[in-house]
Amino acid sequence: MELGESVEDTVKREAKEETGLRVDDLSLLGVFDIIGRNEMGVTHHYISVCYKAGRVEGDLQAGHDVLEARWFSPADLTKEMLTETTYKILREARIL
Repeated sequence: MELGESVEDTVKREAKEETGLRVDDLSLLGVFDIIGRNEMGVTHHYISVCYKAGRVEGDLQAGHDVLEARWFSPADLTKEMLTETTYKILREARIL
């Protein structure tokens, strides 16, 4: 997030920057804690605020930090294709 930027404005900006897509008509899927631990205790704690876009416009493009971007239907996704956190979020949001 940028200082003074709302969560929904952050979602819209990040979607455009990372995928080239314009998203709108957002609905909150959920807020998820990602907590890493080891034998010493908590190593990190992230909060992921996830939205579903009701409207998506533009051409999907890979951001500068990935090799490619592709569309998948939920039925085509497998647990092995996703990070543990992404899989958990999609399951809790009843997308998978």
